[in-house]
Amino acid sequence: MVTAKLEKAFTPKDNCSICGSEYDEEAGGVQGYFGICPVTFCEWCYSSIVDMVTQHLGIDDDDDDNYHEEEKKPPS
Repeated sequence: MVTAKLEKAFTPKDNCSICGSEYDEEAGGVQGYFGICPVTFCEWCYSSIVDMVTQHLGIDDDDDDNYHEEEKKPPS
């Protein structure tokens, strides 16, 4: 009984963890874990998270190859 409750608690839900909309893998939604916490993201929230991280890391979508090349350059 306890095991079933734990499994249910640690199984990603079918609604987005951010906005609550319905999860649809075919539309681009994802499910996974942050550490041990189950998370589900709809396609809109997932793409927003990816965009935020991309901006934070300074990755330019048009210039992905140059981003990695700049990491290899020795400091001036």
